[in-house]
Amino acid sequence: MTEPRLASGGQPAWIVPLPSAHLGTASMAWRDGYHGGMNGATTLRSLAAALLLAGTGLSLPSGAASPPENPPRTTTEGVGWWEIELTARKFLLSAESSLRVEHVSSREAQEKLAEAPAPPAPEPSGPEVDRVTVSSVLPFGRRERVVTWLDTLSGRALQTEKTRTGSKPYWKLQRYHGQTYTEWRAAPADRTEEGGDPRSWDDRRKEVISCAGRVPPGQVITDSYALLYRVAAAHLDQPGRDLVLTLCSHRHLVEVRFRPGRIETEKVSFEESWPGGHRQRRGRIQVRTVLGTARWLTKHAPGTEPETGLMGMRGPLEILIEKGTDLPVEVRGHAPGIGRLVVRLKRVIWRQPPS
Repeated sequence: MTEPRLASGGQPAWIVPLPSAHLGTASMAWRDGYHGGMNGATTLRSLAAALLLAGTGLSLPSGAASPPENPPRTTTEGVGWWEIELTARKFLLSAESSLRVEHVSSREAQEKLAEAPAPPAPEPSGPEVDRVTVSSVLPFGRRERVVTWLDTLSGRALQTEKTRTGSKPYWKLQRYHGQTYTEWRAAPADRTEEGGDPRSWDDRRKEVISCAGRVPPGQVITDSYALLYRVAAAHLDQPGRDLVLTLCSHRHLVEVRFRPGRIETEKVSFEESWPGGHRQRRGRIQVRTVLGTARWLTKHAPGTEPETGLMGMRGPLEILIEKGTDLPVEVRGHAPGIGRLVVRLKRVIWRQPPS
């Protein structure tokens, strides 16, 4: 079986470290398989996980991205920022990650989406698609980059592509269709391949994975890598605008509900930049506290508390969003093995000069 094909007739590009290369060769076969549940790797490989597993600092590459001269334009239901960088510290440990949001035409997106077998994979329902990119540099030489494509109008996950290099490297592409998705995955067959070109990796698999449970009426399955963006884009800095999302976690459907709460005054310190300017912002701002809770949507769910799908946290989650800008400035929650964790905004790149 050949590698995943794109609508444009090409093959998915390796993101790290070969941005211009393509996956595999026709001579490398993919092993078929079917699984009746979703694997456990749907939650964001997060700041919390880095703190727990690595025990050392995590940081982005030096020289953070500057705002583009012509930043991607926003949509009515989008956000005013183009990229945010978040940081978390616990004792002597620290971690950082970045999230970038771009709005691209559906035509461009369709050229990047893989062709999936039956049932047919959904196509974009409107003129634009949201492309959400999460980038991290992990300890011990590991690098990760995840690109998720979302239907702008519905929030439905269309496709997620992830590449990890360094320790335990792998590549995978998930093309969603209904409550199932097709996953192509490649990894080194042994240690002798780990430092080689990803196109030479021989451990290749193709699976059709189904998520147990039933999606509630009016809901679609979204991707946890885009969760923070979905919360910001829902304009929850105003009361009475609950957001309900459906995710897959540990082979079961999970409902995550976000509800606007009280107004607080929060002390902040972060860098702002935009086309033609930048500044360091310090002081107190008004924020809306958004409370997130999660529950299983299946009768025979795991005995553990469901993950909220954001940064590996479990249980109630608080997100502080600046009033009037939909900018997440802080996330509070609990992570297994770490306890209480606070993730703060370090830098934001605006699409336009802030008012």
